[in-house]
Amino acid sequence: MNRCRFTTFDNMTYRAVPFFNHFATAHEMKNDTQTQLRVLCCIPHYFAERTGDTYLGPWKSVSQQPDIRRQYVEQTISCARNLSSLPEVGTVDVRVCGIRGNALVSLDVEFDEPEPQFLVFDTIQWMLERRQDYDYYLLVEDDIEVPAEVLSNVIAFDQVSMVNEVLHPNRIELENGVAYNTDFRTSGQWTTQRKLFCGRQLAVNANPHAAVFVLSAPTFNYCGDHADLTLRGRLRIGEFRGGMMASAFANFLSPVSLYRPYDDLTFHYVVHQDKFEPTLTTYHKLSRIAHSLLPLPLVDTIKRLKRRVSGEAES
Repeated sequence: MNRCRFTTFDNMTYRAVPFFNHFATAHEMKNDTQTQLRVLCCIPHYFAERTGDTYLGPWKSVSQQPDIRRQYVEQTISCARNLSSLPEVGTVDVRVCGIRGNALVSLDVEFDEPEPQFLVFDTIQWMLERRQDYDYYLLVEDDIEVPAEVLSNVIAFDQVSMVNEVLHPNRIELENGVAYNTDFRTSGQWTTQRKLFCGRQLAVNANPHAAVFVLSAPTFNYCGDHADLTLRGRLRIGEFRGGMMASAFANFLSPVSLYRPYDDLTFHYVVHQDKFEPTLTTYHKLSRIAHSLLPLPLVDTIKRLKRRVSGEAES
Protein backbone atom coordinates (compact mmCIF):
# COMPACT_ATOMS: atom_id res chain seq x y z
CA MET A 1 0.00 0.00 0.00
CA ASN A 2 1.22 3.51 -0.76
CA ARG A 3 2.38 5.52 2.21
CA CYS A 4 0.38 8.54 3.29
CA ARG A 5 1.65 11.93 2.24
CA PHE A 6 1.57 15.06 4.33
CA THR A 7 0.99 18.40 2.70
CA THR A 8 1.10 21.80 4.39
CA PHE A 9 -1.42 24.54 3.64
CA ASP A 10 -1.54 27.81 5.54
CA ASN A 11 0.82 26.56 8.24
CA MET A 12 -1.55 23.69 9.00
CA THR A 13 -0.80 20.08 8.21
CA TYR A 14 -3.50 18.14 6.40
CA ARG A 15 -3.26 14.41 5.93
CA ALA A 16 -3.49 13.76 2.21
CA VAL A 17 -3.95 10.11 1.36
CA PRO A 18 -3.62 8.37 -2.02
CA PHE A 19 -6.88 8.32 -3.92
CA PHE A 20 -8.33 4.85 -4.49
CA ASN A 21 -10.74 4.02 -7.30
CA HIS A 22 -12.60 1.63 -5.03
CA PHE A 23 -14.94 2.97 -2.37
CA ALA A 24 -14.79 1.68 1.20
CA THR A 25 -18.37 0.99 2.26
CA ALA A 26 -20.27 -0.01 5.35
CA HIS A 27 -21.93 -3.03 3.74
CA GLU A 28 -20.46 -5.28 6.47
CA MET A 29 -23.30 -4.07 8.67
CA LYS A 30 -26.61 -5.87 8.28
CA ASN A 31 -29.15 -3.89 6.30
CA ASP A 32 -32.58 -4.46 7.82
CA THR A 33 -34.40 -2.45 5.18
CA GLN A 34 -37.31 -4.62 4.02
CA THR A 35 -38.78 -2.31 1.40
CA GLN A 36 -37.04 -0.42 -1.35
CA LEU A 37 -36.43 3.20 -0.54
CA ARG A 38 -37.79 6.27 -2.30
CA VAL A 39 -35.12 8.94 -2.82
CA LEU A 40 -35.36 12.59 -3.82
CA CYS A 41 -32.20 14.24 -5.11
CA CYS A 42 -32.35 17.97 -5.87
CA ILE A 43 -29.60 19.76 -7.78
CA PRO A 44 -29.67 23.58 -7.66
CA HIS A 45 -28.27 24.81 -10.98
CA TYR A 46 -27.61 28.31 -12.28
CA PHE A 47 -25.54 29.65 -15.15
CA ALA A 48 -25.30 33.13 -16.62
CA GLU A 49 -22.84 33.48 -19.44
CA ARG A 50 -20.59 36.48 -19.15
CA THR A 51 -21.17 39.10 -21.86
CA GLY A 52 -18.72 41.83 -22.81
CA ASP A 53 -16.98 43.53 -19.91
CA THR A 54 -19.86 42.96 -17.51
CA TYR A 55 -18.55 41.47 -14.26
CA LEU A 56 -21.08 39.19 -12.62
CA GLY A 57 -18.85 37.79 -9.88
CA PRO A 58 -16.04 35.27 -9.33
CA TRP A 59 -18.27 32.18 -9.20
CA LYS A 60 -17.89 29.38 -11.73
CA SER A 61 -21.63 29.58 -12.45
CA VAL A 62 -21.06 32.95 -14.14
CA SER A 63 -17.43 32.84 -15.21
CA GLN A 64 -16.74 29.35 -16.53
CA GLN A 65 -16.88 28.24 -20.15
CA PRO A 66 -20.41 26.87 -20.84
CA ASP A 67 -19.20 23.59 -22.34
CA ILE A 68 -17.02 22.85 -19.32
CA ARG A 69 -19.75 23.73 -16.86
CA ARG A 70 -22.32 21.67 -18.77
CA GLN A 71 -20.11 18.59 -18.51
CA TYR A 72 -19.85 19.01 -14.76
CA VAL A 73 -23.61 19.41 -14.36
CA GLU A 74 -24.37 16.41 -16.57
CA GLN A 75 -21.92 14.28 -14.59
CA THR A 76 -23.59 15.36 -11.35
CA ILE A 77 -26.98 14.34 -12.75
CA SER A 78 -25.62 11.01 -13.99
CA CYS A 79 -24.20 10.18 -10.54
CA ALA A 80 -27.50 11.09 -8.92
CA ARG A 81 -29.43 8.77 -11.22
CA ASN A 82 -26.94 5.99 -10.48
CA LEU A 83 -28.13 5.93 -6.87
CA SER A 84 -30.88 3.61 -8.11
CA SER A 85 -28.21 0.94 -8.66
CA LEU A 86 -28.24 0.20 -4.92
CA PRO A 87 -30.32 -2.90 -4.10
CA GLU A 88 -32.01 -1.12 -1.18
CA VAL A 89 -33.16 1.77 -3.38
CA GLY A 90 -36.35 1.61 -5.42
CA THR A 91 -36.91 4.95 -7.12
CA VAL A 92 -34.69 8.03 -7.38
CA ASP A 93 -36.38 11.26 -8.45
CA VAL A 94 -33.67 13.63 -9.68
CA ARG A 95 -34.84 17.23 -9.89
CA VAL A 96 -32.69 20.01 -11.35
CA CYS A 97 -33.85 23.28 -9.81
CA GLY A 98 -33.11 26.70 -11.20
CA ILE A 99 -34.22 29.93 -12.83
CA ARG A 100 -35.66 29.98 -16.34
CA GLY A 101 -33.22 31.29 -18.92
CA ASN A 102 -30.18 30.69 -16.70
CA ALA A 103 -29.44 27.00 -17.16
CA LEU A 104 -27.26 24.76 -19.30
CA VAL A 105 -29.52 21.72 -18.92
CA SER A 106 -33.27 21.20 -18.74
CA LEU A 107 -34.84 22.34 -15.48
CA ASP A 108 -37.34 20.18 -13.64
CA VAL A 109 -38.24 22.89 -11.11
CA GLU A 110 -38.26 26.59 -12.01
CA PHE A 111 -38.33 29.38 -9.43
CA ASP A 112 -39.55 32.91 -9.99
CA GLU A 113 -36.88 34.29 -7.64
CA PRO A 114 -34.72 36.68 -9.71
CA GLU A 115 -31.73 36.47 -7.35
CA PRO A 116 -29.67 33.28 -7.86
CA GLN A 117 -28.07 33.68 -4.43
CA PHE A 118 -31.35 32.45 -2.92
CA LEU A 119 -31.53 29.35 -5.11
CA VAL A 120 -30.46 26.87 -2.42
CA PHE A 121 -32.85 28.42 0.10
CA ASP A 122 -35.70 28.04 -2.40
CA THR A 123 -34.72 24.47 -3.25
CA ILE A 124 -34.74 23.45 0.41
CA GLN A 125 -38.19 24.99 0.82
CA TRP A 126 -39.44 23.08 -2.24
CA MET A 127 -38.08 19.86 -0.75
CA LEU A 128 -39.75 20.55 2.59
CA GLU A 129 -43.09 20.76 0.81
CA ARG A 130 -42.53 17.08 -0.07
CA ARG A 131 -41.30 15.95 3.32
CA GLN A 132 -43.79 13.07 3.49
CA ASP A 133 -43.09 11.65 0.03
CA TYR A 134 -39.60 10.12 0.32
CA ASP A 135 -37.37 8.05 2.57
CA TYR A 136 -34.14 9.91 1.79
CA TYR A 137 -33.40 13.47 0.71
CA LEU A 138 -30.27 14.66 -1.08
CA LEU A 139 -29.32 18.23 -1.93
CA VAL A 140 -26.28 18.38 -4.23
CA GLU A 141 -24.47 21.34 -5.75
CA ASP A 142 -24.30 21.08 -9.53
CA ASP A 143 -20.59 20.23 -9.76
CA ILE A 144 -20.48 17.42 -7.19
CA GLU A 145 -20.14 13.70 -7.90
CA VAL A 146 -21.98 11.60 -5.31
CA PRO A 147 -20.97 7.92 -5.52
CA ALA A 148 -23.83 5.52 -4.78
CA GLU A 149 -21.85 4.17 -1.82
CA VAL A 150 -22.36 7.48 -0.02
CA LEU A 151 -26.09 6.79 0.25
CA SER A 152 -25.40 3.16 1.19
CA ASN A 153 -23.10 4.27 4.01
CA VAL A 154 -25.68 6.74 5.33
CA ILE A 155 -28.40 4.08 5.33
CA ALA A 156 -26.19 1.79 7.41
CA PHE A 157 -25.18 4.62 9.76
CA ASP A 158 -28.78 5.66 10.36
CA GLN A 159 -29.67 2.18 11.62
CA VAL A 160 -27.35 2.60 14.62
CA SER A 161 -27.60 6.37 15.20
CA MET A 162 -29.91 8.99 16.65
CA VAL A 163 -32.12 11.21 14.52
CA ASN A 164 -29.86 14.24 15.10
CA GLU A 165 -26.70 12.40 14.00
CA VAL A 166 -25.63 12.51 10.35
CA LEU A 167 -22.89 10.70 8.45
CA HIS A 168 -21.60 13.66 6.45
CA PRO A 169 -19.22 13.19 3.50
CA ASN A 170 -15.92 14.91 3.03
CA ARG A 171 -15.79 16.98 -0.16
CA ILE A 172 -12.53 16.14 -1.84
CA GLU A 173 -10.51 17.29 -4.81
CA LEU A 174 -7.74 15.38 -6.53
CA GLU A 175 -4.29 16.76 -7.18
CA ASN A 176 -1.74 14.52 -8.89
CA GLY A 177 -3.67 11.46 -7.73
CA VAL A 178 -3.76 12.65 -4.12
CA ALA A 179 -7.02 13.57 -2.35
CA TYR A 180 -7.51 16.51 -0.03
CA ASN A 181 -10.56 17.98 1.68
CA THR A 182 -11.63 21.09 -0.18
CA ASP A 183 -13.36 22.77 2.73
CA PHE A 184 -10.83 22.09 5.48
CA ARG A 185 -8.09 23.39 3.21
CA THR A 186 -9.54 26.86 3.58
CA SER A 187 -11.09 26.78 7.06
CA GLY A 188 -12.38 24.46 9.72
CA GLN A 189 -11.19 22.86 12.94
CA TRP A 190 -12.21 19.59 14.55
CA THR A 191 -14.40 19.71 17.65
CA THR A 192 -14.25 17.23 20.52
CA GLN A 193 -17.26 15.23 19.24
CA ARG A 194 -16.26 11.70 18.25
CA LYS A 195 -18.07 8.53 17.24
CA LEU A 196 -16.96 5.07 16.10
CA PHE A 197 -18.74 3.55 13.11
CA CYS A 198 -17.72 0.26 11.49
CA GLY A 199 -14.40 0.56 13.27
CA ARG A 200 -13.78 4.01 11.80
CA GLN A 201 -13.18 7.19 13.75
CA LEU A 202 -15.70 9.92 12.94
CA ALA A 203 -15.62 13.50 14.18
CA VAL A 204 -17.50 16.79 13.82
CA ASN A 205 -15.79 19.75 12.19
CA ALA A 206 -16.59 23.39 12.88
CA ASN A 207 -16.98 23.91 9.13
CA PRO A 208 -20.24 22.16 8.15
CA HIS A 209 -19.96 22.70 4.39
CA ALA A 210 -19.60 19.81 1.95
CA ALA A 211 -21.79 21.12 -0.92
CA VAL A 212 -24.21 18.26 -0.25
CA PHE A 213 -26.43 16.68 2.35
CA VAL A 214 -27.82 13.15 2.50
CA LEU A 215 -30.59 12.82 5.08
CA SER A 216 -33.14 10.21 6.05
CA ALA A 217 -36.74 11.41 6.18
CA PRO A 218 -36.77 11.59 10.02
CA THR A 219 -33.55 13.62 10.06
CA PHE A 220 -34.70 15.83 7.17
CA ASN A 221 -37.92 16.54 9.06
CA TYR A 222 -35.96 17.15 12.27
CA CYS A 223 -33.92 19.82 10.48
CA GLY A 224 -37.06 21.29 8.98
CA ASP A 225 -38.66 21.51 12.42
CA HIS A 226 -35.69 22.95 14.31
CA ALA A 227 -33.72 25.08 11.81
CA ASP A 228 -34.46 28.79 11.45
CA LEU A 229 -36.20 28.68 8.08
CA THR A 230 -36.80 32.44 8.15
CA LEU A 231 -33.11 33.03 7.47
CA ARG A 232 -32.40 34.08 3.88
CA GLY A 233 -28.92 35.49 4.17
CA ARG A 234 -25.40 34.84 5.39
CA LEU A 235 -25.12 32.73 8.52
CA ARG A 236 -22.76 34.20 11.07
CA ILE A 237 -22.28 31.86 14.02
CA GLY A 238 -18.94 31.05 15.62
CA GLU A 239 -16.17 30.67 13.06
CA PHE A 240 -18.47 30.05 10.09
CA ARG A 241 -18.10 32.65 7.33
CA GLY A 242 -19.66 30.98 4.30
CA GLY A 243 -21.39 32.67 1.40
CA MET A 244 -25.09 32.50 0.60
CA MET A 245 -25.09 28.97 -0.80
CA ALA A 246 -22.96 27.57 2.02
CA SER A 247 -25.11 29.47 4.53
CA ALA A 248 -28.28 27.83 3.20
CA PHE A 249 -26.74 24.39 3.74
CA ALA A 250 -25.26 25.27 7.13
CA ASN A 251 -28.42 26.86 8.46
CA PHE A 252 -30.62 23.89 7.53
CA LEU A 253 -28.14 21.41 9.01
CA SER A 254 -27.50 23.44 12.18
CA PRO A 255 -29.76 21.29 14.42
CA VAL A 256 -27.75 18.08 13.81
CA SER A 257 -24.23 16.76 14.42
CA LEU A 258 -22.36 16.17 11.16
CA TYR A 259 -19.95 13.27 11.65
CA ARG A 260 -17.24 12.83 9.01
CA PRO A 261 -14.34 10.43 8.59
CA TYR A 262 -11.64 12.05 10.68
CA ASP A 263 -8.43 10.63 9.24
CA ASP A 264 -9.43 8.64 6.17
CA LEU A 265 -10.32 10.38 2.92
CA THR A 266 -10.87 7.04 1.15
CA PHE A 267 -14.15 6.48 3.02
CA HIS A 268 -17.38 8.38 2.51
CA TYR A 269 -16.56 11.29 0.24
CA VAL A 270 -18.00 13.26 -2.65
CA VAL A 271 -15.86 14.70 -5.43
CA HIS A 272 -15.72 18.38 -6.33
CA GLN A 273 -15.25 18.43 -10.09
CA ASP A 274 -14.05 22.03 -10.12
CA LYS A 275 -10.73 22.85 -8.54
CA PHE A 276 -11.20 25.34 -5.75
CA GLU A 277 -7.53 26.42 -5.73
CA PRO A 278 -7.40 28.04 -9.21
CA THR A 279 -10.23 30.39 -8.22
CA LEU A 280 -8.12 32.04 -5.53
CA THR A 281 -7.41 35.69 -6.26
CA THR A 282 -3.88 37.06 -6.34
CA TYR A 283 -4.60 38.66 -2.96
CA HIS A 284 -5.41 35.30 -1.38
CA LYS A 285 -2.36 33.66 -2.94
CA LEU A 286 -0.08 36.40 -1.63
CA SER A 287 -1.82 36.20 1.74
CA ARG A 288 -1.04 32.48 1.98
CA ILE A 289 2.61 33.09 1.16
CA ALA A 290 2.82 35.85 3.79
CA HIS A 291 1.16 33.66 6.42
CA SER A 292 3.63 30.86 5.76
CA LEU A 293 6.44 33.22 6.78
CA LEU A 294 4.82 34.28 10.06
CA PRO A 295 4.67 32.51 13.44
CA LEU A 296 1.45 30.53 13.84
CA PRO A 297 0.13 32.56 16.87
CA LEU A 298 0.49 35.76 14.84
CA VAL A 299 -1.33 34.17 11.90
CA ASP A 300 -4.25 33.24 14.19
CA THR A 301 -4.37 36.81 15.51
CA ILE A 302 -4.46 38.24 11.99
CA LYS A 303 -7.27 35.87 10.97
CA ARG A 304 -9.35 36.85 14.02
CA LEU A 305 -8.88 40.55 13.21
CA LYS A 306 -9.88 39.97 9.58
CA ARG A 307 -13.07 38.18 10.69
CA ARG A 308 -13.91 41.00 13.10
CA VAL A 309 -13.40 43.67 10.43
CA SER A 310 -15.45 41.61 7.95
CA GLY A 311 -18.27 41.25 10.45
CA GLU A 312 -18.34 44.97 11.17
CA ALA A 313 -18.36 45.79 7.47
CA GLU A 314 -21.28 43.45 6.77
CA SER A 315 -23.30 44.71 9.71
